[in-house]
Amino acid sequence: MSSPLDMLANPVGGGLLLILGPPGSGKSTLVKRYLAEGLAREEPCLAAVVDEPPHRFELELQEQVEVDISEKLKEGLLHILDLFTWRGGVLVGDMRYKPVTTLDAIIAEAEAKSPW
Repeated sequence: MSSPLDMLANPVGGGLLLILGPPGSGKSTLVKRYLAEGLAREEPCLAAVVDEPPHRFELELQEQVEVDISEKLKEGLLHILDLFTWRGGVLVGDMRYKPVTTLDAIIAEAEAKSPW
């Protein structure tokens, strides 16, 4: 029997899934669980982070997986696209996350980082 995560793996018509819902509905939890499943299978993963700084997303994702997230980032199996910064910018330590302001820029950055 398929799990809900299995059903998301092959969306009708292929392509990307956009997860929408009101605050607190479980969007981030679902995405992190889905990424955890993919990373456990050594599948390339791309996460577009909108509602929290990328470093917080990484920390919360690390709590849900048994693999080292920093290693998956270095290996190129995990890419985190920062869509949070454009909302005001984030400085973490000495790193400023690059703002992305247009859909064209988002697509170009995702394509540049894509391992596929």
